Amino acid sequence: MNAKHDLAEALCQLLETKTLEKITVKDIVARCGVNRQTFYYHFHDVYDLMRWIFDREAAALAQSIRSNGSDWRQELRTITDVLRSKRHLVMNAYRSVNRRDLERYLMQGYGPVIRRIVDQAAVGLDVTQGDLEFVSRFYARGLLSGVFDWIESGMPENIGLAGAYSGIVEGKLLVLGGANFPDKYPWEGGIKTWWATLYSYDLDTEEWTVYDDFLDRPLAYGVSISLPEGLLCIGGCDHARCSDKASCLCKTCKIPLYF
Repeated sequence: MNAKHDLAEALCQLLETKTLEKITVKDIVARCGVNRQTFYYHFHDVYDLMRWIFDREAAALAQSIRSNGSDWRQELRTITDVLRSKRHLVMNAYRSVNRRDLERYLMQGYGPVIRRIVDQAAVGLDVTQGDLEFVSRFYARGLLSGVFDWIESGMPENIGLAGAYSGIVEGKLLVLGGANFPDKYPWEGGIKTWWATLYSYDLDTEEWTVYDDFLDRPLAYGVSISLPEGLLCIGGCDHARCSDKASCLCKTCKIPLYF
């Protein structure tokens, strides 16, 4: 019997039905079939056990990444797959005071991958190791911010949209245009796609209505403002060029008015 691993497994099982703050040492030893003395021989408290789990998982993650060689796309995909397989652990850590341990764990996974990408891009350039470290941490933190957004939303499989115009007009939530990678993640070689679709959600009936090809061209990353007259959409771009137009999706019409 490996007491540490058994205690860790017990905590992971409990996290499937309880939040971390509601799990006690008594719960863990009861699930594991050991006494409290055994627990305190190895760990100070539940959070100490959680930190040990993250250290163990970080080592396993690093080993999985190393086994993929130098293919950074596969490395990022491996990290995503590992996070999905540890969903209850990740979600509970994110929502608890133990979030910094989760951040440290994720940085141990993403940090080295981003550094290798930056190192490859810097070949032949006159840059210092300090510059490379700064750029690597900058991009890793940016990626981590996106991962935290994904975790906060429940780690859905649905990819959603980025850069959509959105607002509320006469009791309807409007989501227009936007861009995403519908077939594969970008690190898997996915192709970014821009959309011209309008999604309208009625706040009273709680029903969605979808209007395909609503815009005259696919657009994303513009500015949208909810006004009494309708949803004002300004600028934006697609894969080739930016728009210098503004349009108003008004309350009484089903097509955007351009000006």
